[in-house]
Parts: sequence; C-alpha cells; structure tokens
Amino acid sequence: MNLIARWRQLTAWLLRHSRNQKRPQNAAVESTGEAEYDERQSMLPLVLEKQYQKSLSANSSRDQKNNETHPQAELVKWTKILAIVTGCLAVATFVVAFFAAWGSIDTAHLAAAARDQANTAADIEQRQLRAYAFVSAKQPILTIDKPIQGGAGVQIFGQTPAYKVHGWVGINIYPIVLPREIDLDNNDLDFANQNSTFLAPGKPFIMDVSTKWNLTKELNDIVAGGNYAVYTFGVANYEDVFGCEHFVSYCFRSDASFATPCQRHNETHTQSIECKQAK
Repeated sequence: MNLIARWRQLTAWLLRHSRNQKRPQNAAVESTGEAEYDERQSMLPLVLEKQYQKSLSANSSRDQKNNETHPQAELVKWTKILAIVTGCLAVATFVVAFFAAWGSIDTAHLAAAARDQANTAADIEQRQLRAYAFVSAKQPILTIDKPIQGGAGVQIFGQTPAYKVHGWVGINIYPIVLPREIDLDNNDLDFANQNSTFLAPGKPFIMDVSTKWNLTKELNDIVAGGNYAVYTFGVANYEDVFGCEHFVSYCFRSDASFATPCQRHNETHTQSIECKQAK
C-alpha cells in the first residue's frame, strides 16, 4: 500500500517537474507571439490609415471625374430636351397659325358672302319697292304763224311714290336722221322747267312746252315733206323712297300721226350709288 502511494507521489513529482521544465519555453513562445500580436496591433492603425487615404484618394479622383463629366452630360441632356421642346412648339405654332389663317380666310369668305347676300337682298327689295318713271311725249300741235306746242308726261310706277320730281322739256325741228352734233342735253333752246314735290304711283306729271318762234309755212312744208320732224326731248329727275336719285333722259320724234323714240338720249340713270335711309 505504501509502495503504491510512494509510486503515485513519485509519478506526480515527475509530472510536475516535467511541466516546470517545459513552461519557460512555452512562456517564451507565448511572449514572442504576444509581442508580434502587440506589434501587429500597433501597426494596424497605420495600415488602416493608409487604406483609408488610398480609398479617399480613389474616391476623390472618381468624384472629380464624375464632377467633370456630369455637368457636360446634364448640359447635353437638357440641350436635347430643349431642342425637342422647341421643335414641338414650332410645329404647334405652325399648326395653330395655319388653322387660324384658314379660319380667318374662311370667316372672311363667309362674311363677304353674307354681305353680298344681304346687299343682294336689299337691292332686290329696293328694286321691288322703289318708284320707276315712264316718260311719254305729247303729240305736237303745228299751226302756221303760231308757236309749236308739245310736252312730255312722266308717270310713276312701282309700290312707292316718287319725291322731288322735276325736269325740263325742249322742242325743236331737226332732220329725220338726227346728226350727232346736235346736243339734246342743251336746254338753252326752247324748253320749260317744271317741278313737283311728290308723285304717287300711277299719277302723271305733265311738262308742257312751246317754241319761242312761230311756225312758218316753209317750215311746215319741210316737216310735211318727211325730211324733218318735230323733236321733243328733255330730262326727268326724282328720288325714290330709299333716297336714291334717278334721272331719265328722253327723246321723241313726231310726225303727223305719232311720236317715235329717238335712237339716242333715252336712258335711265341712278345718280347716287349709296342710298339714304327710307323716308
């Protein structure tokens, strides 16, 4: 029992001794590892600082490059967008201007057509309602040694009366073939002026005239021979209900039996194109 106990004690001592012999070596190794670890730990901030500086330099270079290229890219992009928008606005402006011009032309045509239609309707109404003058000649009375007596009658037709009716009438002996040099508008010869302020439709307006000289037998024979005739001529003036002024020139050649209209000086004229308001 004691031997066994002694053996156990010896074995334990040997084990302790062996451990004590190995501990300094292990301790040196451990101290060396700890020193290397400490050195690495002390170097770590420097390494991290260098990595940070390197990363910062790389980021700065990349940012600088981006800062240089980004505004140019943005400028190109917005320039393209502005060009597209400007083109669209130009096209839209052209379309609007085209349709506006087309509409204005169409509106002008419609307005002109409406004015023409209104003027046509007003003209038709005036033509239907206004007064018209019809002139006829009285058969001349030829008596030797007396003035030749004659005249003209003005009669109004239409649905409205005539206003300010007046005129003049002349009478003379001219060749059957009336020469062009004879001025039938000249009322300085044997003529008469007569006036009437109002003339209703269907009512006549008679203008009498006589020569200022007496008919001789020689003149009477000339007229009876057929180479000369008695001419009654003149002008009748009036205004219609719309205020338009009209005048009728007339000429008649009379033989022994009836009066025939001359080949000229038989026209109707309107003196004013634009008429006043209805009375």
